[in-house]
Amino acid sequence: MKRIIAIQQGLIIGKTNEGDGGRFKYRTAEEIIEALKPLLKEQNLAVTLSDKVQEIGGRIFLVATATLWGLDGVCMETTGCAELDKHLNKYDKQSMSNEQCTGSASSYARKYALCGMFAIDNAEADPDSIETLAGKIAKCKNADDLNALMPFMKDASDDEKKAFKAQAKNLGLEYDKEAKKYVPQSK
Repeated sequence: MKRIIAIQQGLIIGKTNEGDGGRFKYRTAEEIIEALKPLLKEQNLAVTLSDKVQEIGGRIFLVATATLWGLDGVCMETTGCAELDKHLNKYDKQSMSNEQCTGSASSYARKYALCGMFAIDNAEADPDSIETLAGKIAKCKNADDLNALMPFMKDASDDEKKAFKAQAKNLGLEYDKEAKKYVPQSK
């Protein structure tokens, strides 16, 4: 356990990539692995990653397992999941092949398996944190800005949801249930 604690305390990995037009920052599984390699070497440990497709509650998930190995065998295993259908549907309009979508789900699931194993959190500014999301809501100037934040609202706090609705009202917007987005209020 001392070796795992040493790695967890020594691991520093920022979010250097920008997604969705700069709306959020993230780290990849590949970046986590690259940062881990020297720390694993110091502790005589190795990590392997494997994937399997699994049905859970009628939905298809890609389940990644991160296994930490010592000279004496397995030290620890953690898993991360990504719903495969969501990746396929998300990228369908962007002409990605099924293989590329599966790779995307794999990378996402592996990243979260590694985050669980090595206690990697979102301590630095994160788009889904209360402060950052609230700030982005306050900066919305029109329906397009507000609609771009809607995917983040499902995991938002009650205060963020209230701020979101208040900003929609301030901008003179209403939710169109048929279009599933905010539009200018009809008069």
